[in-house]
Amino acid sequence: MLALLRESVDGLGATVLMVTHDPTAAAHADRVLFLADGLLVDEYPGAAGEAVRARSDAAAHIARRMRAFTRPGTSGASGTSGTSVAPVASGAGRAGAAG
Repeated sequence: MLALLRESVDGLGATVLMVTHDPTAAAHADRVLFLADGLLVDEYPGAAGEAVRARSDAAAHIARRMRAFTRPGTSGASGTSGTSVAPVASGAGRAGAAG
């Protein structure tokens, strides 16, 4: 599914906004926005188009940042349930993109 979304961005110039608690999925984005209690609290440039190793490193970094914004006593098994990320992959500004 992530590959299909990525193809839509890269090949068709689409923009995808995905909200997830999964750092691995977020690492496929061009840009990652961190939300806590409904507020934008941080941003990460993302690792889209990078090698698999770079995306793995990005996923670990995103997970650490998510834990940093999770209030004590609110985390689930993954330690990230108090924070959501909104990965954004955008074809805007690319040739043929509708913006």
